[in-house]
Amino acid sequence: MSYKKFVLIFVLAVVLFAFSVVSFNVLSDPYGIWRIGQWQGINRYAIQGEAMERMAKPLAAVAYAPETVILGDSLSNLGLDPKGYEERTGRRTYNMAVDSASPFEMRCYVEHLLKADVGLREIIVEANLAMLYPGDSFQPGFDGQQIGHGFPVPNLIVKSVFSADAIEAGWDSFKLNREELLSYPSHDENGMLSEGQQKRNYDDNWFYNFLQLNLRMGANRDWQIDWNRLDEYRQMKDLCAEHGVKFKIFLPPMSAVALNAMSESYGKATMMQLWKGITDISPMYNFSGIGIWNESASPEDKHFFWDANHMKPELGKMVLAVLAGEDVGWHGFGQIVEASNVQEAVEQQFEEMEKWRQSHPMLWYGASHLGRFTKADRSLPEPGGIPGLVHIDALNGKSLSTEPMRLSSQNGLQVSGWSVVYKKKHRTFIALKDDAGIWYVTLAAPVRRDDMLQLTHFPAYTESAGFDANVSLRGLPVGNYQLHIWETESGNKGFLSDCLATITIVD
Repeated sequence: MSYKKFVLIFVLAVVLFAFSVVSFNVLSDPYGIWRIGQWQGINRYAIQGEAMERMAKPLAAVAYAPETVILGDSLSNLGLDPKGYEERTGRRTYNMAVDSASPFEMRCYVEHLLKADVGLREIIVEANLAMLYPGDSFQPGFDGQQIGHGFPVPNLIVKSVFSADAIEAGWDSFKLNREELLSYPSHDENGMLSEGQQKRNYDDNWFYNFLQLNLRMGANRDWQIDWNRLDEYRQMKDLCAEHGVKFKIFLPPMSAVALNAMSESYGKATMMQLWKGITDISPMYNFSGIGIWNESASPEDKHFFWDANHMKPELGKMVLAVLAGEDVGWHGFGQIVEASNVQEAVEQQFEEMEKWRQSHPMLWYGASHLGRFTKADRSLPEPGGIPGLVHIDALNGKSLSTEPMRLSSQNGLQVSGWSVVYKKKHRTFIALKDDAGIWYVTLAAPVRRDDMLQLTHFPAYTESAGFDANVSLRGLPVGNYQLHIWETESGNKGFLSDCLATITIVD
């Protein structure tokens, strides 16, 4: 073969390969960017994960040309269906919330829409304590070069057409479309996370999972909050004022369980600082109180909530109704708090939370032991019972050993395993006993364990047997601890295993 012919074949092969990659990524369109045809079983539904929606939503929002835009994190992404707001106000509304959003990202999205000149008239923005955790200002997938452009910029073209990640995402999208699992379009035209995706992502999540994660994140940061992040909200308001855009800010609803757990973990002074920081910028709608919408929410009763943190669209409709100026008839729901009455409002909410704790003792007991170890405030049963009812798979990713596991108090403890003490509803606690006989407990999250069917031959155990805990060790005294599993059902004392492992906490 001549040299020229070899070079020609090589160049043609490279061109053909590049063309194939580009064609596949554009056709599969996993990020919902190109929209070149939408064929059933091929690319009708875009698969957007947390990073991907940051690519797609800036383009989709400009194409939708909304008059009202909703900004927030997963609480708004899941719960606020803009169709309801459109119907009430007559204004085209787009949900531009993205999971784990930071105030910096939201401010950039305001700039994006104003620069793109979509005819914006109103911004509705969520605020919550988790948005003020210190850390990176933005998540993977966010691209500052896309701000202000209603067309893909070069960076986005490379990510969505030429990258290996796009090929992998495209293949996953193609498989899911072929399997017709999507009734799962990722986001609707107006930015709302589709009902199919909500069920797919959240229907099997345990009620306390996200709350446990938030509390652990806070504990790992010594409960520190980056209050400077509030300045992003001030900049958003100033941008809106400069362009004649109405600005509304709100605290989202959480279950009473979550509200109490977060408030106790951070304390009244921190919550007061949060509310005062927001109301110094703008009056806010407070949906975070306690009332008929959230007081009975539990792992078994999730009418308005997917889990302890995330509201369902059924409750989101009521939030949007209040933001649109309607009275939904729920006392305290969406109360407007201003700088002049912020202290009174915080005091009132803490009084309501104390009443709730007294009227819902079992719900509160579980929630008060999330994400960290706290001293047991009730007597535990005697250890023992039938061997083999409880098993630990791993501690911090390692198999059990006869030697104590040494852990720094700056680290966390991860425990996974299974229990066949109860077949149905129950609570699993990780219990540590120190050398002085003092017990410290934390609530674990149940996980699905399909392998339990082979072990027990009872299908019920696949849903109820597994448990997992990822807990902060901050606040525990240094020393030696025996690790037990404590199971309770319907508020009884329950079952406490024998010592399953020992750990030593060091500085």
